[in-house]
Amino acid sequence: MAKHQVVTGSHEAVDGSLRSYTMGFIYSVVMTLAAFIIVSAHIFSGGMAIAAILVLAVGQLIVQLIFFLHLSRDSSNAGTLSFLQ
Repeated sequence: MAKHQVVTGSHEAVDGSLRSYTMGFIYSVVMTLAAFIIVSAHIFSGGMAIAAILVLAVGQLIVQLIFFLHLSRDSSNAGTLSFLQ
């Protein structure tokens, strides 16, 4: 069985538990729905819509990396998220 790593920091521990996966899933669904609503309801037009969707896409990427791939800024994972700095 794979050993789950506990990642600590300023936020809650993301350890591969059902709770952390559920939180990541909820965050992903909320951001996906927000992008869908922005496009379907024409909340923004043109460049603002694209910018909002790109911001949500980057947020979604960060959620995927932290909650599902368990990457963090912890010293034991040095360099795993250095591209975000």
